[in-house]
Amino acid sequence: MKLMLNWIWRHSSRNFIKTLLSIVIAAALALTLGYLHRTIIRAEDEIQNMFDTTIVQGMVRPPPGVSANMLAPFRYMGNVIGPRIIREISEMDFVENIYLEAGHMWSKIVRSCEEGFFPENWMELAGFSEDSLPIWSRPQEVNRIFAVNDLGRFIQRHSLSYLEAAQDGHTPYRMGAGGVILGDMHIEFGDGYDVSDFTWADGEPIPILLSEYTKQQRGLNFGDIAYIKSANIGTGQSGTSVEWLYPPAKAVVIGVHNNNIISLGAVEATVIPLNALENILEDEIGYITFEFDIRPEMNRELLVLFEQLRDVLRFRRAGSGWAEISVALHDEELRIVVGSMEQNLHFMRLLYPVAVVVSIIIGAGLSLLLILQNAKNAAIMRMLGSTKNRTRAVLWIEQLAVCLIGLIIGLAAVFILDWGALVSVMLAGLYLVGVVIGSVMGSVLVTSKPPLELLQVKA
Repeated sequence: MKLMLNWIWRHSSRNFIKTLLSIVIAAALALTLGYLHRTIIRAEDEIQNMFDTTIVQGMVRPPPGVSANMLAPFRYMGNVIGPRIIREISEMDFVENIYLEAGHMWSKIVRSCEEGFFPENWMELAGFSEDSLPIWSRPQEVNRIFAVNDLGRFIQRHSLSYLEAAQDGHTPYRMGAGGVILGDMHIEFGDGYDVSDFTWADGEPIPILLSEYTKQQRGLNFGDIAYIKSANIGTGQSGTSVEWLYPPAKAVVIGVHNNNIISLGAVEATVIPLNALENILEDEIGYITFEFDIRPEMNRELLVLFEQLRDVLRFRRAGSGWAEISVALHDEELRIVVGSMEQNLHFMRLLYPVAVVVSIIIGAGLSLLLILQNAKNAAIMRMLGSTKNRTRAVLWIEQLAVCLIGLIIGLAAVFILDWGALVSVMLAGLYLVGVVIGSVMGSVLVTSKPPLELLQVKA
């Protein structure tokens, strides 16, 4: 047995290149399968991370070609989204970060009397007289109200950067002189006021942001008390009617904006908190903008969620008296990026089992080829008195040992690189099975022939 081992050692030294080739191939296959496994895991993690972190924004809006003033005059500013739709969509468990804009065209900003109360002669202060033309015939004289629920987002949306990014064809761009889009929204706050003061609670004065024109028109300064007097404008068989039914709402001037409101008819509107306008108009309020985010954990179900949103619109729009509106989900980033990543992942998943099968075939084929090239050595062993079974065992154990060395080297690298050690060990076992099959087949083929015939084989 000792003589046999010495012979194997001398034989391996003489066939160093073949031995090294077997080791390198085994190590390379272990590394390759480990790398493919790790690449698939990383791709899956990246796709999941995209689903978990990508914010898909939804928007309810009139479809292209639908006029914002197609209904009653009090909706001329584009507030064609009904409050019931807002409530029902807002209550859906997958909706969050809601942003709303609303407007009212028929209001007057009236300076308070010296005692801070609503002046009895407000009609005169507002420029009305008995012989005045009806209010709906002179919309330039009213003070329009524009309400938002998030002032920071409002400033962002009504800035040049937002206009340049909006490409969906539904943003009502407002042009300045010469057809140039105006710059970013800017608000100048009075001393002692800032963004945090733009909130309203019942019983408190409404914080308002005037346009420069309205500020001068009404003779108001920062900190002054004013009142918002709004009218209910309706249409009927007798024509258009106006009723100043809404009670005056006390307000305080906290700032002035630079007129850069892009919504239709709201250039010089007075900006107030949304809940204040909802309190004034109650069920008569209509909304201009309704944007919301889809909770990221629901991103895989966007098609189902989209149909749920459309069902709400179809059901509530029927006979509601509001304009036709539609819903859109801005999921382009998710569809394009994740779609491409999922295609690559699908290709790698198809490639992976193919690579495993190919590795088994390589292990079997390479082992078979190397043992067949050792035919002369097998013949010498037989002529020295070794039995068929012992010769076969020496041949395939030698090949198995060389393969194990290569696999150990490859798996060690996989462990160090953290490419999925457990899976790589399993796949290395499959490669080892291929080596055993090829070695056994080769050793049987070689030892089945007479030794003299084997001596004639070129090594």
